[in-house]
Amino acid sequence: MYSVYRQIDEPTAVNCAVYCKLLPTQDCQLVVAANSSLRVYRLNRYAKPQACSNNAEETTAEITTKLECVLSETIFGNVMAMARLQLAGYPVDALALGFRDAKIGVIGYDEMGHCFKTLTLHCFEDEILKEGCENVSSQFLMSADPESRCIALIVYGKHLGIIPFIPALAPGKWLTANTARNTIFPDIIAARSYVIGLNAIDSRLFHVADICFLHGFHEPTLLLLYEPIQTTVSRVVIRKDTFCIIAVSLNLKDQTHAVIWAVSHLPFDCLYMKPVPKPVGGIVIFAMNSVIYLNQSVPPCGVLLNENGRGTSEYPFHFSTELMITLDGSSADFITPNSLVVALRSGDLFTASLLVDSLNMVKDLCFVRGNSSVIPSVLCKCNEGFLFVGSMLGNSVLLRYELTGSKAVQIRHEVLAENNELLQPQMISDDVELYGETIVTSKTEELTVNEYSFEVVDSVLNFGPIRDITIGQGSDLSASYVNAIDPVVDIVCATGHGKNGALLVLQRSVRPQLLTSTLIPSAWRVWTVGCHLTSPVVNSEKDTSFQGAQKFLLISKSESTMVLELTSEITELESSGFIMDELTVVAGSLLEGEYIVQVTPSKVVLIHESLCVQQISLSSTYVICDAAITDPYVVLLTEYGRILVLKLVVKLDKYRLSYSDPEAYQTVPAVAVSIYKDMSGMFVPTSFYSSEESLDNEAFAAYEASVSAEQRPTFSDPSEPLTFPAKGSADMTVDDEDLLLYGEKIESSISFGKEPTNAADNPAKKQRKTAPAQESNLLRISKPVIKNVHPKYLSDPSVVVATYWLFVCRANGMLEIFSLPNYSLCYVVRNFPSGFQSLFDTDPMQLSLNPQEDERTDVSVQEVLVVGLGPNKARPHIFAIINDHLLIYEAFPSLNGPVADHLALRFKRIPNMTVIKTHDSICNISKRLFYFDNVSGYAGIFIAGNYPYWAIMTTHGILRIHPMHIDGQVKCFTPFHNPNCEYGFIYFNNDSCMRICQLPSHFSYDSSCPAHKVNLKCTVHFVVYLLESHTYALASSVKEPCKTMVTLLGEEKHFEPFDNEPPHFIYPLLDRYSVQLFSPETWTCIPNVEIQMDEFEHITVFTEVQLKSESTVSGFENYLAFGTMCNYGDEVLIRGRLFIVDVIEVVPEPDQPLTKNKFKILYAKEQKGPVTSLCAANGYLLTGMGQKVYIWTFKDNELVGISFLDLQIYVFKMVSIRNMILVGDAFQSVSLLRYQEQFKALSLASRDHHSLEVMAIDFVIDNRHLSFLASDTNGNLFVYMLQPEGKESNGGQHLVRRADMHVGTNAICFVRLRSHVSELAKHKRAMMARRHCLYIGGGDGSLNSFLPLSEKVYRRLLLLQSMMDTVVPHVAGLNPKSCRLVRDRRKPLYNAQKNILNGNLLFAYLSTDVHVRKEVADCIGTTYQQLFDDLAELQRLTTHF
Repeated sequence: MYSVYRQIDEPTAVNCAVYCKLLPTQDCQLVVAANSSLRVYRLNRYAKPQACSNNAEETTAEITTKLECVLSETIFGNVMAMARLQLAGYPVDALALGFRDAKIGVIGYDEMGHCFKTLTLHCFEDEILKEGCENVSSQFLMSADPESRCIALIVYGKHLGIIPFIPALAPGKWLTANTARNTIFPDIIAARSYVIGLNAIDSRLFHVADICFLHGFHEPTLLLLYEPIQTTVSRVVIRKDTFCIIAVSLNLKDQTHAVIWAVSHLPFDCLYMKPVPKPVGGIVIFAMNSVIYLNQSVPPCGVLLNENGRGTSEYPFHFSTELMITLDGSSADFITPNSLVVALRSGDLFTASLLVDSLNMVKDLCFVRGNSSVIPSVLCKCNEGFLFVGSMLGNSVLLRYELTGSKAVQIRHEVLAENNELLQPQMISDDVELYGETIVTSKTEELTVNEYSFEVVDSVLNFGPIRDITIGQGSDLSASYVNAIDPVVDIVCATGHGKNGALLVLQRSVRPQLLTSTLIPSAWRVWTVGCHLTSPVVNSEKDTSFQGAQKFLLISKSESTMVLELTSEITELESSGFIMDELTVVAGSLLEGEYIVQVTPSKVVLIHESLCVQQISLSSTYVICDAAITDPYVVLLTEYGRILVLKLVVKLDKYRLSYSDPEAYQTVPAVAVSIYKDMSGMFVPTSFYSSEESLDNEAFAAYEASVSAEQRPTFSDPSEPLTFPAKGSADMTVDDEDLLLYGEKIESSISFGKEPTNAADNPAKKQRKTAPAQESNLLRISKPVIKNVHPKYLSDPSVVVATYWLFVCRANGMLEIFSLPNYSLCYVVRNFPSGFQSLFDTDPMQLSLNPQEDERTDVSVQEVLVVGLGPNKARPHIFAIINDHLLIYEAFPSLNGPVADHLALRFKRIPNMTVIKTHDSICNISKRLFYFDNVSGYAGIFIAGNYPYWAIMTTHGILRIHPMHIDGQVKCFTPFHNPNCEYGFIYFNNDSCMRICQLPSHFSYDSSCPAHKVNLKCTVHFVVYLLESHTYALASSVKEPCKTMVTLLGEEKHFEPFDNEPPHFIYPLLDRYSVQLFSPETWTCIPNVEIQMDEFEHITVFTEVQLKSESTVSGFENYLAFGTMCNYGDEVLIRGRLFIVDVIEVVPEPDQPLTKNKFKILYAKEQKGPVTSLCAANGYLLTGMGQKVYIWTFKDNELVGISFLDLQIYVFKMVSIRNMILVGDAFQSVSLLRYQEQFKALSLASRDHHSLEVMAIDFVIDNRHLSFLASDTNGNLFVYMLQPEGKESNGGQHLVRRADMHVGTNAICFVRLRSHVSELAKHKRAMMARRHCLYIGGGDGSLNSFLPLSEKVYRRLLLLQSMMDTVVPHVAGLNPKSCRLVRDRRKPLYNAQKNILNGNLLFAYLSTDVHVRKEVADCIGTTYQQLFDDLAELQRLTTHF
């Protein structure tokens, strides 16, 4: 059995976040990791909200701050930890990534390719360090020094790995240009790493819970939180306060260490630590019921947060009477040196303030309740006033926090009356006996506590964790889109947790909401032009519904043009100012729709108020074949490749088109043109950045004005004397006193290699004495802050001046950019159709001196379109169709241009997996790229053709490409806005049928696939689609305080209430389950239809079963079946109930049409044990209860037992096909059962004898081949087969493992359906229809596909995969082969089988350039077309929904 696994939707559950300056811009960026997905966001403070399709007033909403993705990367491994490395002397930061088991990769920004590059790699995976232990803890502990001197991590729980970094030169010193060498980072940034045994630090140093570096130490000082002797809640009476901390000072030069501080007897429930920034310093330890502040030179203080902590610790806490919270599952981060935000596991936000006095000594801690947010996994402070809350259980959000007020808190402590020295109370009695009574006074100090408010300004959609997945019939589907070959389905997922629980509806293809459809024969192009400034309806008073609506609809036919007027109705015009007896090449609007231009093969007309005001006739040698219109320019392209430029100008107080025929650069014929209106401010010449005069004067002045005083780099002049405040003055701080005592701060005493000892040997000191003329050979480090800053990279749209640029593709493969209106050449790209990963400028003088020979290749540019996407249209993109392949490039600033007056730009290719080429023919549509500005609030590109796509980019800055295959081929497209169809669109399909549509408003297209997330504010555990009633059944739960305890009195259960606890006692939370019915018509729960479970009763299995019935013609009937278990505690035997429910139709309640369906409970009885699994086989019901499997027949609403079978340990998954049942055991892998109806016997056919903690199971069907798929808790997939003739199967008793693969996430649930065959060639449909595809829901929010392959295709793609291992870049040094090897907690006693291909690695082949594709195909011994057909077939087989 051969197969391919592919991650079709990337992970969305955020587990790490760091705010750093990763890109060479003015502002810092937010780096977010979601398992294998790495994204870099910037806080765009000029972003406008997404335009709304229903209200035009919302398009003028206030500008707000949004998260905009500027860089993304998918890596071959899961990011376990991240840390910022701020290397002194370099303008940007590096990023340290931690991977399982003990790998560290340091990456940085590559300014040449606008991507990540690997700086250094460190691997501590050694069998000696493992000491024979394979079951390594999943917790990855890594921390970076605040001054980026080193990184520390825990290796296999017993060792401490140290990675020292070579200290870079401080700002203001000199670095030779040879060392920089056109790169941001040097060649070597880290020294050799080393390992310290934890027992070498302290013999009791075991079970490390957290590590962090402290602030304000001259040497890197690492603090470890550990528990030498562990305890549990039940043993607190015997052993408590088991946690300790120890501070270790690291000497990186000598690789030595010293313990400088240790504290023991901390509470047993400590969780994690947060170092306090300067000038306060110290550490904050978070425990489940308390918070403790510790400092080496300050008395400690702690706060008890609830009554549950009393009696569990002897630590002297101060009890806060205003709190009743716990900190398990919480996250925290500092927003000021003495204030931090704590997000609880419930999503509630608290501000914890460290009450400090004038000497920065912490006196107490105070918690203030704030707003509520999402369930957190990580907190990260961004810009001043912004906080990012990453979540693995809900949508991640960006919060804006503001200081709303402050309150005074009085702190009272005892002091001596004479000298005000602190007095410890336990010493007073001894002093009285020796010296007599001492006068002790009480001093009260008033401190301030700040209060903050939090507001959500942006959110990032999260699909995970996907708990359950099902397939239902497509909702809101027009009859015109019903496909007889493949049904249109929805994938519905149960996702989220707690108040972030939701129902997620996914649709792979865009499904328009069809309003009307009309057949217009021979139509091949369509445009909507003009703009209504007032209402066209007579006697309409202040009707604003027509404002912004188009005036005319132009439909071009083979030899004529149809003109329709758009009012409240669509009316065809018999005569107008348009040319109606010729076909129309292009039509568009000028001057915001007041003027209309129509281009035919021989004429250009300008129309105003339905009248032709200007007509330009061209000679017969200039036959127009294409044109581009961007207000106020019109560029014409003739059949022979000549370019003509028109511009709308004012002549004699009238607007007319001005004609120009540029003679220059017309030697090579053009094949495609596009006009781009730049609103980004990036289209500036290289001299703007590289000129020293402008850099020192204009650019520096602009930079000084734009950067606040807090962000400006300050450099001290060594010639000026240092000044300090007068001793004892109010302006004097603790840092000033330290400076008086100890002198200036020592930058670093670490050296690697030989260090210069005098000024003659030290180039940094020698440079200060050199002549100014020698500065040209050196690069000053203080200037890269200016030289590498792009002032226009994040521009205010209100001050950006629009510029116009003409993009021309030539027949010789050149891409040229001209400035308008002067038509000067500003950029030249060679071999543009080759599809290189980055496009860069070429000096035209070199091209003229060294002319390039014409390369005879089959690739040619068919169409090009350049538009600005994203927030404020500030992200320039190039879309090009080359030999029926789509290329997408995005522009980014680059300072290393070869020509000073050329644009300081480069273009990066955006990987896309779009397959627009059909399997049997080439598309004959000449125009396939259509720009839309506002279709239901979205802007982007529509790609017409045999397989149409939508390319959408919102304010989040991620280009989303969604297919629209539901209506076949699309010939043309245009946006359409009318009161009857607000912000919709019009397209023609292959049957020349004009469809007027809208996008469904409840779906979001700013995700990897169209998604609708219905927030239910409860945890959805199971979801099942009920076919007969066309509804969904949900099993959900909510948390409720449990104030009852169950004990056993004889044989009866006794419920004893516990409700007399103290006021601040936190009761345990218990899940209260219920079953509801959900309607796909409105995506809401049907009212008054619910089955409530008893207290302590949990739903363990939930499915639809088909049982035998005598009341139906077919002899079978579908029911909803679910099982429960009642867990009352250790003393009471666990029982469960089995429910069989029918969904019936009733008369709906008044004004509630959804109540036509009700639940009818047919069977609900207690069983002998917990019901852990359910399925149906041949009309019989099978139930798993612990280690037993029972089979029943359902008759007269009663279950009659037939047979049972004892299996391994705990059966919790069962699926069936006919009379074969696949069983998954929680600890003992999978088993295959068979039921023989004639003998009424349930028997074990075969099973896997290896240990495996199964999470999900299902069948894999490929024509006549049947295999079994299982996933485990380690993120592995295993494929088993029953092969009785095989030697290793022992006569069929053992299931043979035929394939395995590590997928990087927990595959929680499977769903299986037939392959999508309607887009394949007809001779393949019958064979592929018997091949089933599986969709896999991941815990990280990813959606994956698993598809079986034939051996011939597998062998060919296996060779492609082996070649792609060396072609794709290995970010952070991760290998695509090793990341897919099976991982186990124990040493495996079998060899890896593999036989599963990595689909994502295979599809990366489509994003390579022409030369790499040809070279790879030649090495394999096949052709690119064959490989392309194989990959296209894989994609179309899995495009179901």
